[in-house]
Amino acid sequence: MTKRTLMWMMMALLAVMPASLAAADGELPGRWMLSTVTVQGQSEDAPANALVFEFGADNTLKMYQEGQEMESGTYRVEGDQIVMTSASDGETESVGYAIDGDTLTLKMEIQPGVEMTMAFSRTEAGNRAVPMNFVALDASDLHGKWDLTRMEQNGQGEDIPAGMFAIEFLADGTAKMYQQGQEAGSGNYTVEGDQITLSVEGEPESPAATFSIDGNTLTVVSEVQPGTTMSMVFTRSN
Repeated sequence: MTKRTLMWMMMALLAVMPASLAAADGELPGRWMLSTVTVQGQSEDAPANALVFEFGADNTLKMYQEGQEMESGTYRVEGDQIVMTSASDGETESVGYAIDGDTLTLKMEIQPGVEMTMAFSRTEAGNRAVPMNFVALDASDLHGKWDLTRMEQNGQGEDIPAGMFAIEFLADGTAKMYQQGQEAGSGNYTVEGDQITLSVEGEPESPAATFSIDGNTLTVVSEVQPGTTMSMVFTRSN
């Protein structure tokens, strides 16, 4: 079987994801700060950090007011609608959205016949195509075998069948990749802070990706092509 870098594995899996999981227009994941509010044609500028939405690549959602987290939950994209679900009371709300460059526009009916438009600007932190809670880790946190359980592209995801793909990081800096339980390739990896770079003999070195570990869950996030962010979620198997 041809050896592939982790990046090529990601692209191969992306190719078989259902069409319904295609990326939404623009780049929603990241942090967005409210800049203006318009109601019935009357606009008003919002103070800096008055309201910030953070859309995670893992479909989590956080809301901040004046720098303090006020609400959290989850979201999903359905056409030109963002469906948000509150973690506190389970209430769901659907709002229309559009992205033009670094501007996100949300539209909602605040009362019958009265529409409010909120314009947000992407913050500097939001330009990073990684979840905001990623931290630097030591390479030893990676040691062991990890089974791929989920893939997400620009905020939309798909669960991966058990045993389809796994990767094993060894303490000597080598790595092994498996497809359907069979070894599919091997190579070397390096870790610098929260960045991991994987290389396979005979293949170009893959671009550095950002990783985070929470208990027995490993998340690897990388830009697979300009404007397309891929998140791979693994579960430790040993």
